[in-house]
Order: sequence, then structure tokens, then C-alpha cells
Amino acid sequence: MKVIKKKLDKNPTNKRINSQLTKKERACLDSKLLGYTVLAAGILVTSDKADGAIQYFSLSAITINSSNPTSNWDIDNDATPDFQIHYNSTVPYLSARRLNANNAWVRNAISSSSYIDVLPTATIIGPTLPTNYAFQNVATVFFTNTGTVLGGLSNGSNLVGFQFNAGGIRYGWAEFQLASNQLTITRWAYENTGQPIQTGEVPEPNSLAYLIAGYVGLVEMRRRRKARAEGREAELK
Repeated sequence: MKVIKKKLDKNPTNKRINSQLTKKERACLDSKLLGYTVLAAGILVTSDKADGAIQYFSLSAITINSSNPTSNWDIDNDATPDFQIHYNSTVPYLSARRLNANNAWVRNAISSSSYIDVLPTATIIGPTLPTNYAFQNVATVFFTNTGTVLGGLSNGSNLVGFQFNAGGIRYGWAEFQLASNQLTITRWAYENTGQPIQTGEVPEPNSLAYLIAGYVGLVEMRRRRKARAEGREAELK
């Protein structure tokens, strides 16, 4: 056994292991590294994201109903509202009023200009819209009236398109959860350089995501290295 130990001690791998931190120090370092990884992951998951030109918002849901009948929707979070969403409990109806003359919703060109329409995923929203679609040019659109969903919308989830003024025309999409007397804007995105965007399009994974993945891999690698070193030590006893 002494001969085996002598040979192992001459192994460069074992020399590196013996010259590293103590078990307690390694465990403390691994714990801190894992903690930082979890913290970074939490920041990534619980934050609205911006990557390049696409700005994406998924944690700022807006609900309009009898308890909250009016809400100003600030699409780009610049302290200047873009649309005012309103619930009128007398009729009742749900509507949206634009707060800038350049703001508009996408509708099917053959439907009423007072309504908007649901869009298929990956519909291009930009200066040129797909065939049969157009930007309506009215101050107010209606989503429901006397409990009936209007236009091309439906109860449940709807992807809609819009343009708005943010130092220039910007194009975006939003997801509505719609019921007869309630509207929730669950998430939305827009392209901040004036280029087209597709409905449902979100930012690509950013560098923080790759950094987190790297940290997780490093922690796992250190855990396995530690286990192998402890296994060798156990064989020498």
C-alpha cells in the first residue's frame, strides 16, 4: 500500500489536487458560486428582456375590468402612455383610445375600422403588412360590446399587432386574454429601430443566459473533481 501511495503522490493530477484549497475552503467556494448562479438565474427569469432591437415585456400584465376600468398602456416604458384601455360598465364595452395620432392597430382590411383582428403567429408587422391587413386610422377601437367580442378577436388568447410613436414609428405585437367584461394584456414586444417584427417574436437568449449555463457547468465539474479526489483519498487509507 505504501508503494501505491508513493506512485499516486507522483501523479501530477494528485499533486494539483493536494495543492488546491482545503475541503472546507472548496466547499465554501462551491456554495458561493452556486449561490451567485441561482441569483443570476433569478434576475434573468424575473426581468423583462431586451436583446438588440427587440424589447420584450412579460411581467407587466395589465388587466382592465370593473375593478380597474381605465389603464394607460405605456408600451416602451418611457413615462408617456401610448394607448388608454377602458372598460365602460354601463353598456358595457371594452375599448382602446390612442394617445398619439400615429398610433394604430392592425386589422383585416375588409373588417370595420373600429375593430381589430387576431393575427397568426409570425405575421410580419411593419411598414408593409401582409395581404388583406392594414393599420386602421381611428382614434378608438372596440374589443367588446354588450358582452360580445367584436371583430376578428375571440374569447381567450389573441395575438394583435400595432404601431406607435417613440421618436419614430415602431412596430410591435401584444397578447390579449379577452373575456366579455375583462381584458388582460399579458405580454408584448416591439422593435426599437423601426424595423418589422413578427407576432410572437422575442429576443434571442442573451449573454447572461450563457454565463449562467457556464457557471452551472463549472459547479458540476468541481463537484465531480472533488468526489474523485475524495475517492482516491479513501483508497489510500
